Amino acid sequence: MIDQAAILAKAKAIPERTRLDDHIEAIAALRQKNYTWREIATFLNENGIDTDHTKVYRFMQRVEDAFVVPGAADYARALRQHSRSKSKLVESQLKMLQKHYQAHNRTVTYTELAAAVGSDDHRTANSQYGALGKSIGESLGMVFEKTSKGQEFFSSALCVELQTKSGLGHIQVMMHHELAKAIETLGWSK
Repeated sequence: MIDQAAILAKAKAIPERTRLDDHIEAIAALRQKNYTWREIATFLNENGIDTDHTKVYRFMQRVEDAFVVPGAADYARALRQHSRSKSKLVESQLKMLQKHYQAHNRTVTYTELAAAVGSDDHRTANSQYGALGKSIGESLGMVFEKTSKGQEFFSSALCVELQTKSGLGHIQVMMHHELAKAIETLGWSK
């Protein structure tokens, strides 16, 4: 007869496997530097993670198309870094973030974001907010959502595009809750 309790005890005693999803950012950073899957697996092995290039490749194929919203602490760190970097958080981008944060349900149109910086052209906001989203998203190792034309939607690092449109037919975007929490943490909500 099989001793189920003994099998369960053995299963519980086996150490937990290292999960590759704990290392997505490191793998993505090395891929951006043109490292091969084999080189990445070697790097991970040298740092105590038991894997091989095939496992890393298959894992990343499953997650590369997955859009994941970072946590508030990650957003806060990225925003701090961005505001201190060479590119600095330009005043207009900060004004747009604040406008978005203060909006009802944290939902705005690009026209409303443009108005926050004194412009009546939604392309102004689309460009500047998109540039901020790209910078923040890249620093967080995010995979950007795609537009209907298959292009990366850089603002997806900051918000989600809603299917409904405003009364004027403008596309609405809603800020990620985690980003709103980061803005509160940084004291940038005013």
